[in-house]
Amino acid sequence: MNKYLWTLGVLFFGGLAAFAFFATGDYKKSERKNYDPSPLTLVIDWEITKPFNLQVFYLKSKDENFNEKSSIRKRVTPQDKHIEIVLPVKRIYNFRIDFGSNPEKILIKNIEIKGDMYLNFNNWHDYMYLNIEKSKVHHDDNSLELYSTLGDPYMVFQFPFVLDEKKTK
Repeated sequence: MNKYLWTLGVLFFGGLAAFAFFATGDYKKSERKNYDPSPLTLVIDWEITKPFNLQVFYLKSKDENFNEKSSIRKRVTPQDKHIEIVLPVKRIYNFRIDFGSNPEKILIKNIEIKGDMYLNFNNWHDYMYLNIEKSKVHHDDNSLELYSTLGDPYMVFQFPFVLDEKKTK
């Protein structure tokens, strides 16, 4: 009987302490201080044959056109098999990937954007390809092979979408 009363007392006072902690708002304040929303991040898994200056253009609104102000440049090398580019926006409507000048062979295995949701952009028929001499989809692993010796080759996703950065729940 004493063991039963002791257990009830511990549960009662423990519950009371937990209630006081949550009721004072200390829990919520500490949670807010530590929260940092996950930014929109473009991820590319690929193999390239030579270094080039990658440029990613993004649209911040549906009424916008691609322009230099809304782009990020990154020098990439054949060792960069997985790249992540944080986009400085809270919402994205579309993107374009420029492969510098004369990139030769590029084998893209995955393109995704992470934010509030994860979106995979690996349906290669949903892109428009410009200044690219050869494009081929490998159906065994759904990779995309591109080849270009031209200046300013790029690919544009053809359909508008909306993706937001990750929010608190």
